[in-house]
Amino acid sequence: MAARVGGGGGGGDDDSEVGPVVYEGPFGDVLKKIKLVSVFSCGCTMLGMPVLAAVGNPDVDLLWRCAIAFTVSSFAVGTTGVLWWVTQPYITSIRLRRDPPAAPGKKAAVSMDVEQYSLFARKRVTNVKFGDVRAPGVRPFASFQALGRHYYIHVGSKGEAPAHFFKDERVFRRIQKQVGGKVKESAA
Repeated sequence: MAARVGGGGGGGDDDSEVGPVVYEGPFGDVLKKIKLVSVFSCGCTMLGMPVLAAVGNPDVDLLWRCAIAFTVSSFAVGTTGVLWWVTQPYITSIRLRRDPPAAPGKKAAVSMDVEQYSLFARKRVTNVKFGDVRAPGVRPFASFQALGRHYYIHVGSKGEAPAHFFKDERVFRRIQKQVGGKVKESAA
């Protein structure tokens, strides 16, 4: 089940019309599996290390067994944290949302429903207005930012929209226009 995260106008309106997927990240399924394995192994390490320290080799002092357990647990938490931070901006899919006009005679507002995975590999959908899209600054693995959050989309080597990821190139062009010309592949 996807969580709705605030982030743009009309994200939860019942009258909104959500269209088909216009962008699909190629590593979405792989990313989900990697996150699940990372969190699972971190949890097993956090549960297993204290047990191993308590019932481990009696020839090794308890203080040293605890130090080893702490070091291994810290490594597990650290690598899972780094994986989460690096993959946090990755967009698995984008759908366009057409909100009803604010007043009769006005144009309908169009925004993006951006789907990502949380730390525990649960789908998270954020509604982003095109007007909120900005250049990402210096954060690695970010193509753009909106409302203080970073997002990553795949682009071609020359900054073009790859047809096999973008079903509607106009979405890419609109994002590109908002970031000031060229959407970058990565700052890393």
